[in-house]
Formats: sequence, C-alpha cells, structure tokens
Amino acid sequence: MTNRRESRVAGACTLNHIFATLVGTVPILLGLGGFLFEDSSEGYWIGLAILGGVVLAAGWRTGIYLTDSGVAFRGWWHTRTFDATECKVDISTVPYYGYLNWGMESATFAMLEVKSGTTIARFQFTVGSWVRVKKTAEFLRGHILQVSA
Repeated sequence: MTNRRESRVAGACTLNHIFATLVGTVPILLGLGGFLFEDSSEGYWIGLAILGGVVLAAGWRTGIYLTDSGVAFRGWWHTRTFDATECKVDISTVPYYGYLNWGMESATFAMLEVKSGTTIARFQFTVGSWVRVKKTAEFLRGHILQVSA
C-alpha cells in the first residue's frame, strides 16, 4: 500500500455537507431524546441515533481530495481516484440531475464530470451553483496540469 498525501478541496461539497447535517442530526436528536425521556427498554431509540450518526459521518466524509498524482472523489459509498500521471484526465461542469430535482437536468445547479480514458463519471455530491462548480473545475484542472507536467 502506498503512502500518499491528500488535501481536501474546501467548499467543493458544501450543499452535500448541509444535506448530511440536516438528515443526520434529526435522527440523532430523536433517538437521544427518545432514549433519555421515553421507555428506553426498547432498543430502537439508540439504533435511530446510531443511524443518524452514520449518515452524518458518511456525509461529512465526502469531498474532493488532491493527491500527489491526481484527484480523489470520496462519495457517500465509495472513492474514485483519477491518476493524472497514467492517463489524460479532463474535468468539466455539467447540469445537475438527481434526487433534488426528480432526475431532470437543472438550470440552477451544476456538478462535476470527469473524463479519464474511456471512463466518464459524474459526481452528484459536488452539486452547487454554476459559478462555484466552474471555479472548482478550473482549480482541479490546474492541479491536474501541474501533476501531469
């Protein structure tokens, strides 16, 4: 296993972190409140708090990380790493589509799309305003050019 250095791109997944905070905090508060103030002999209250904690931790784990050789995208469930030293990596901005707008393309929000070789990957957790996502894409393209040089 190689030891690689990673640094997080701040502000790249802000909407995703807000969503994780809202969705994770509610079950934590309900679970702890139920455990403390209701009949705690049933285990579902503490289970609800644990589920909220898992959602909160998974959501805050997401993000874009710069590595020594490229870019790593950590999603809710898995991590995709694109190595700029092995193949050409292109990062662009595309309209957001997903759960927030019932699968239709958004005119208001954008997300990142990464093309590497024959692979095209769109990352919905990078949702944000067009201006913010374009700035993030430009920053990541600069990092890719610096690494591949």
